[in-house]
Amino acid sequence: NRKIYAYHHVKTFKTDLQTSSDSIFYSLKDSVMFLEGNPIIWTDSNQISGDSVRIILKEGKVKELQIRKNAFICSRLDSTKYNQIKGRDIDGFFENNALRVVEIWGNGEALYFIEEDSGFYSGVYRVNCSNIKIWIDSNKVEKVTFYEKPNAEVIPIDQINIYDTRLKGFMWVDKKRPRKKEDVK
Repeated sequence: NRKIYAYHHVKTFKTDLQTSSDSIFYSLKDSVMFLEGNPIIWTDSNQISGDSVRIILKEGKVKELQIRKNAFICSRLDSTKYNQIKGRDIDGFFENNALRVVEIWGNGEALYFIEEDSGFYSGVYRVNCSNIKIWIDSNKVEKVTFYEKPNAEVIPIDQINIYDTRLKGFMWVDKKRPRKKEDVK
């Protein structure tokens, strides 16, 4: 039952998963990684953060993600557009290292760009709701279920300003992301 502990500005790198945090604990027996102290996780075009993060791996691939307190997930569409999800706690479920289902528990907020079949973005969808479940396919929202009194609005693309495209607490910290194994010295 081997365990690995790492402290003080820890970074990890796999081609499909990168992390940065103050400390990491990894249990080889359970294939569970705990990150604390400003944890940030990157998978593909997703950035995930919260007060603490638990990553459950199976056969070297991310299967489940548990973000506790101040949970935030951003998905970069291009240099100015980011789909965003935040809440008190978030659970994410993966298939083939791709985020497929997201469950937001408490103080749920979601913001995502509405993309037409032509590839044109027609607006931004913003919603506040206590609990939210989102199904994702190919990095695009496929289905959303809102629990307990959702409050939503659609803002047409020609009426959007920068404040309409960011949830409170949004930060894209791509500069911290390890790009190659040499970045985790």
